[in-house]
Amino acid sequence: MTGDPLLPPFLHGTFDWRFNGLQWNTPPPFDLLSDRVLHDPSPWVVIASVVERAKRGDHSEVSRLCEFFERHQPVALGRIALLVFADTAPGGSLHRLGDALRSADPRTRVFAAEAAALTGSLRLIPDMLEAWERARTLNDHEAIGFALSEVLESKPSPIAESVGSYDLAPPEQPVSPAAAAAYKAMVAAYGDVDPPELPQHVRDALRTHEAAHGANAVLWKGVLYEIRAVAQELLDIARGQRTHVIYNLRHRFEAFTGIDCRPMLHALRLQPLSIATIIEQFELSGEVSKYRAGVRYFWGHSIPD
Repeated sequence: MTGDPLLPPFLHGTFDWRFNGLQWNTPPPFDLLSDRVLHDPSPWVVIASVVERAKRGDHSEVSRLCEFFERHQPVALGRIALLVFADTAPGGSLHRLGDALRSADPRTRVFAAEAAALTGSLRLIPDMLEAWERARTLNDHEAIGFALSEVLESKPSPIAESVGSYDLAPPEQPVSPAAAAAYKAMVAAYGDVDPPELPQHVRDALRTHEAAHGANAVLWKGVLYEIRAVAQELLDIARGQRTHVIYNLRHRFEAFTGIDCRPMLHALRLQPLSIATIIEQFELSGEVSKYRAGVRYFWGHSIPD
C-alpha cells in the first residue's frame, strides 16, 4: 500500500500483518481524534482515525468503515475496512458483516467471510454459509469454507475436508441464451450427483455449538474464543518455523491485546526468540487475567455488545 498517493507515510506498512499491523509507522502528523480527520479525503486516514478511537475504547465511529466495504480501489481498501471492522465493531453492529456476506460482489463476500471468522460470532454463520453456497469458483469456496471451519472446528474436520465439493451456483448476472442453455444442459447432465456435504456439516456444528454456548457465542476453532489459545499457537508456530500461517494469528493477538508484535517478524522471517519473549511477558503480566473466554477485545478493552 505504500504506492497509494493517498497513503501518508505514517501509515506505510500499517494494516499489513507482514509489517506494521495495527501500529503506526511513525507518529501521526495530526490529531487522529479530531472530527476533521474523520472526513479526510484519504479513506486510509479515516480508517486510522476509527482505529485510534477504538484503541482508547471508543467504538462510536466504527460504522464509518462500512462505506468502504465494496470499494476495491485503492487496492485492498475493501478487505482492510472489513477486517478492521471485525476487530473493532460492537456486537450490535456485526449484522453489517452479514450485509457484506450477501453482497452482489463475490470479492466482497470472500473478504467478509474472512472478517466474520475474525469475530468468531455464531450469529454470522448462516450468512457465511449462504456466501459459500453462492460462490462460483474453487478459490472462493475454499476461502469461505475454511473461514467457516476456523470458527466451528477444533481441527481440520468434515467442514474443512469438504470445502471444495460444491454444486455450481446459478449465474447471478444476465447471460446470453446460448450460455443459459449450456448451463441447463450441464445441470441436467450432473443433476443426479450427491449434494455437497459442507452445508449439512455447518448446520450440524452450529446446532451443537448453540446448544452448548448459546446463539450469541464467540468461538475460535470450535471452542469459546480464548486469547491464551492464540498465544499458545503462536509459540507452536515459532517452534515449527511455519511463517505462512502466522499473519492471521499475529493479527488476532495484536488486535486483542494492543501488544506491538512487529518483532515477531523481520524481513518476512519468523523471529522465534522474539515471539517467545512477547508471549512469555504476556502470560506473566497481571493483565492476562482480565481476558475472559468468549468475549471480544480490542487493544485490551472489551468490545461492547
